[in-house]
Amino acid sequence: MARQTGLSNINFIEADFTNFAESAACQALPEIDTVSMHGVWSWVAPAVQDGILRLLNAKLAAGGLMHVSYNVLPAWRGALGLQRLIREAGLRHGGRSDKQARAGADIAVRLAKDEAGSKFLEGMGNVLLDRIGNLPVPYLAHEFMNRHWAPCFHLDVAERFASAKMVFVGSCQMLDNFPQLSLSEGQRAILQEFDDPGMAELIKDLCMGRSLRNDVFMRGAVPMPLAQRDAALLSMTVALSKPRAECKLEFDTIGGTASLSPSYYEPVFDRLSQGPATIEELLALPDLVGRRDNPAELIGVLMGTNQAVLVPNPGAPMDRRCTALNAASVTQRGGDIGETGIGFAVPALGGGFAIPGIAAIAVLNQQAALRE
Repeated sequence: MARQTGLSNINFIEADFTNFAESAACQALPEIDTVSMHGVWSWVAPAVQDGILRLLNAKLAAGGLMHVSYNVLPAWRGALGLQRLIREAGLRHGGRSDKQARAGADIAVRLAKDEAGSKFLEGMGNVLLDRIGNLPVPYLAHEFMNRHWAPCFHLDVAERFASAKMVFVGSCQMLDNFPQLSLSEGQRAILQEFDDPGMAELIKDLCMGRSLRNDVFMRGAVPMPLAQRDAALLSMTVALSKPRAECKLEFDTIGGTASLSPSYYEPVFDRLSQGPATIEELLALPDLVGRRDNPAELIGVLMGTNQAVLVPNPGAPMDRRCTALNAASVTQRGGDIGETGIGFAVPALGGGFAIPGIAAIAVLNQQAALRE
């Protein structure tokens, strides 16, 4: 796809993490500012994790950021038996991993139907078994046929990355950074007894029952003065990610349903329906009722509820490379479009944006018409 669309700012490297850090190919790489590692850490052997840490230690720049996702304990404890059953039954069935996963899942479903045999399920195990018939087979193979799958406590993950001088700074899931939206008053009171971020995250994982974490670590993190942080946030531009009529004041969190203040957020949505705006402009709206001194909460809630996106390059137009990449993404999906989101490159956003399949085709047609 990169060749087809003329992309020259991307390199593909096939390598083994266990020895890549010591290779000539790695040594030739420049320092790295940002790393994203999704679906890797809790699915690979300890030797591979060690290699990842050596790579980060060698190449992640001071002040560099790393995103890592992993399955979390204690939420996954109820699925440990289910995973082992599916894997072992699937291996004995033979064939490709996808066929093994489906065969193992069928055994698990049959066993769970027997009241005496269902005692191996609890919590996340029950949730997965209820959904297992609708889960894509590649996901089943990735999640259940993996020999090294090992859910982790956040504290243990943070300790491993500390060996590469990396410090946990927050979650990619914006709302997870706001305990007031996901924890009860009593839970927050206990959390506030600790000033150790690791302990706070343990309490949140226990109370919220989240099964997948998306953590951000920073190398050589230095606390930023609040005034400096707020000044940076106030200058950021955001835009609605959905039509104004679809903006909601209630949303689901892991801890339940949360509500936004209409007198605060309705004016914000109304202004954004007219086009992008800076956080400073939104907080200065004359009819906004509420605190005007917390840009972090405003931008976090807007983005965390998937109702707004950052627009770092407001004036950037679509170019031919992005249009070609978007067209190739649609073509690659073939007839499997439907309402499933397709990631489109958008220069104004500095990255990708998920668009439903049918809408994606309409956007491509619109761009083609504008060029004519």
